[in-house]
Amino acid sequence: MVQLVYIASCPLCGGDISSERLLAGLPCEKHGDTRIQIYDVEWIFRPFHVKPWSAQRLWARRFIKEESFILTAPTGSGKTLAGMAFALASALKGKKSLIIVPTATLAYQVESRLREAAEGSGSNVRIVGLHTLTKKPEKSDVEEAQIIISTSMSLIRNRDMVKDVKVNLVFVDDVDGFLRKSKAIDVVLEMLGVTGEILEEAEKLLSLKKVEREQEDFSHQILKLREWFKGKQVIVSGATQTAKRTKRVRLLNLLLGFDVSTKVLGVRNILDVYTMAEKNIYEQVIKLVRMLGHGGLIYVHGTENAVSLAEALSKAGIKAEAYIKASKKLFNMFMASELHVLVGTATSRSSLVRGVDLPEAARYAIFVGVPKYAIKLTWDEITPMRALVAITHVLKFVKETEEKVRGGRLIDNLRKISNLTKFDLEKIRKGEIADNRFLEYAKGVLEESLSFLKEMVKKPEVYENSSLTEDGLIFPDTVTYVQASGRTSRLTPGGMTQGLSVLIVDDEKAFKLLKENLEVLDISFKPLSEINLDAILEEVDKTRKLKVGVDVEAKAKSRLVVVESPTKARTITSFFGKPVRRVINNVPTFEVISPLGLIVIMPTKGHFYDLDIDREDFGAKLYNGDFLVYFKPMKFEVVEALRKLTQDVDEVLVATDPDAEGEKIAWDTRALASPFNPNIKRIRYHEVTKRAITEALTNPENFDENLLHAQLLRRVEDAWIGLPLSMILQKAFGYRRLSAGRVQTPVLGWVVERTEINAKEKVELINLTLENGFQLTFKAPRGTFSKIKEKGVVEVV
Repeated sequence: MVQLVYIASCPLCGGDISSERLLAGLPCEKHGDTRIQIYDVEWIFRPFHVKPWSAQRLWARRFIKEESFILTAPTGSGKTLAGMAFALASALKGKKSLIIVPTATLAYQVESRLREAAEGSGSNVRIVGLHTLTKKPEKSDVEEAQIIISTSMSLIRNRDMVKDVKVNLVFVDDVDGFLRKSKAIDVVLEMLGVTGEILEEAEKLLSLKKVEREQEDFSHQILKLREWFKGKQVIVSGATQTAKRTKRVRLLNLLLGFDVSTKVLGVRNILDVYTMAEKNIYEQVIKLVRMLGHGGLIYVHGTENAVSLAEALSKAGIKAEAYIKASKKLFNMFMASELHVLVGTATSRSSLVRGVDLPEAARYAIFVGVPKYAIKLTWDEITPMRALVAITHVLKFVKETEEKVRGGRLIDNLRKISNLTKFDLEKIRKGEIADNRFLEYAKGVLEESLSFLKEMVKKPEVYENSSLTEDGLIFPDTVTYVQASGRTSRLTPGGMTQGLSVLIVDDEKAFKLLKENLEVLDISFKPLSEINLDAILEEVDKTRKLKVGVDVEAKAKSRLVVVESPTKARTITSFFGKPVRRVINNVPTFEVISPLGLIVIMPTKGHFYDLDIDREDFGAKLYNGDFLVYFKPMKFEVVEALRKLTQDVDEVLVATDPDAEGEKIAWDTRALASPFNPNIKRIRYHEVTKRAITEALTNPENFDENLLHAQLLRRVEDAWIGLPLSMILQKAFGYRRLSAGRVQTPVLGWVVERTEINAKEKVELINLTLENGFQLTFKAPRGTFSKIKEKGVVEVV
């Protein structure tokens, strides 16, 4: 029997351990049948009467291990609930937490639900709200609170009140707003107890050049700096917009080990439909609301339109209010069905887009017009930068070489005048540029740029494919659409509720561009006229009864996928979206949400165990009938990262190369991970494409023991035969760098040669029973038995 022995790899004491015990999920023999404790995380969610789904379990395991991380999951998947659960669990252990949410409305919701959960579990947790929908607390109340709930702006306004408060956990559910406010970041760092000395050291590391960062010493300095964060946690909900990489944002990334500004978009359970705008669009909305009923969120362009549409709905007998800013009164009325619909603005900063969580009340969304934003390119609003952006964009769709050259020349000229001030632009527009040659030149460049863009918009290939219109550039607001429509589908104890989103198309070009942008998220639209509205509304209501829902567990199972190279890890995650990059023990990992579930991919960077050739037996020996092969760790950081990540997920999929070397890495991975997670499977693929990877992920296979033995044989024969031969060569030629090289081919030659010799020397083993019953067994040359049968007698010498 072949037995692998892993040196210094017992998960409990760091002693030597056999592959047999590791694969059985056991530590070394010194510890008997003791097993590694697998975290129980369901207790964290019990106060909220929710059974956690796979992603929430993964987050909870990381929370228990006091890690900082991003919640990688789509809108409505229970991220805010997870943050509340972690804060309450921390409070029950005597620790303090800070929760930051986007709006006062959501802060009010979170505060109310936390109080309800704390009271329901019989715990006396001190909770304080620091936002505009609650009475301003006393400073002593804030200092004594175990959980503080606030918005980024309220935190800045009340900095004096919280600056001396120290917290162990910060949950940021408002990453977009938080990262835009450096002062909010400073307040959080103060509350975490980050000293000026730590900030100074971090800023020094940030200032290093790329070449200096690639040095090994830089990695050690980073790890040393992050050691300070032990016992402190920052958990953030994934961003929906790309944040500017300010100094403070880069500093947070450095301290936490992941990019806090990573955008996260993912799977959803919403039916997206569209209908073309009618002449009287308000009447069209009124008809839709009467068809769809209560529980509607309506999004329009601009505050004035929100107010006027709400008034029109009210006059038509529909209980509606404009939700322009946080309002506890309107929120409670909507929850109690005293209001049928809320009307807000279609922007990513709208209180109705990012500041409410209404899993039961919000049944559908209506977009009155395609969500979009525009860059005006009229003479009164053009600037060098706007013209530069527009021409750069348009040139992607221009076919004629002459026009491309002309556009390129304009880009060069626009860069020369890019430092024009508002005062200069005002002078140019009014024609007050006498005797100022630079402003005259700038005016000519801007006029020619406008003329060029007007010519380009008339070209079919530009108008049909680009964002250029006669008035300027339009861009569909994809983030707003995904976020706002996502309010109609949330994670509940029964699964993901069914949502409905109706888009009234007022701009066909903007709609075309929106559809193209949403394709990568697997979001597509159906005509409203082609769906069975009654059946959809029945499903919408049925899933809100918390008994029926999409099977989230099947859709979003958490998996660790182990590959060999970091490049392959990054490539595979890119098939499913933009991954969150985390560094675990100096090993880069990539995390992404996909239709197949939450996937974490880590690279082993090749072999991370190697034959221990420093032993007298060169790492292999026969013992009591077993063939023992000893392997020592080459990369402890990979072993530690593997063990940490294995504990987080529901299952581990080993996706190393399908050859003998890949199989050995796969077996090492399986052995080292087994004590921490029994659900380990092998997947194989022969091309790195989305189709091949998806097929492999859904069709796991068995580990190949024969392929493992082939690799072990090659490695051991290199050690047993190649190493002694190398020593002879080195001694004979007096040169220590000489090597006999790989010996697999000559050894195979010896096997073939010995087989041929044995074939020539073959004899027959003959068993004869004589007439008197005596049995005779003897060896004889080949052909002897045939002669006995033929002649009845033969002479054997």
